[in-house]
Amino acid sequence: MIFSRGPFDRAFKTIQKTSRGILERFGILHPELPRFIAYSAFGITTFFMDLGLLWLFADVFQMKILHATALSFLIAITLNYLSNRLWVFRGSSRAIAKGYVYFLLIATTGLVLILGLMWVMTHILGMDFVIARIIAAGLVGIWNFGMNRVVNFIQ
Repeated sequence: MIFSRGPFDRAFKTIQKTSRGILERFGILHPELPRFIAYSAFGITTFFMDLGLLWLFADVFQMKILHATALSFLIAITLNYLSNRLWVFRGSSRAIAKGYVYFLLIATTGLVLILGLMWVMTHILGMDFVIARIIAAGLVGIWNFGMNRVVNFIQ
């Protein structure tokens, strides 16, 4: 596997062990919780990249908000797939290319949800687009994890 050894692999295992230890100590360890925490860590990382790209496309390149949102999302989601495939859902029996197609279908559905939420929050509720994007990311991120865990990354 590409990047299966090295600093990223060690960092992921450290995060996984630390979160498992903390959760076991408080008696709130669900079998999928460490995986969800790792999924969230990679998601947060790529989300900040998504926000940076959104700012770049919207403010610097003066793209329309929804176009900038779509483009930044698609770039970030590709990196998110790679990190999830290599570290979070390691051992998935689905072929990488087929898994990427499933991931993109789930992500595209998530993108539609994000665009709808962005439109409602910015055009109807008058929210700042960055705040709206953070809220949309949280809601859609939970949905994406569930869909990927059940439908895409088959163990």
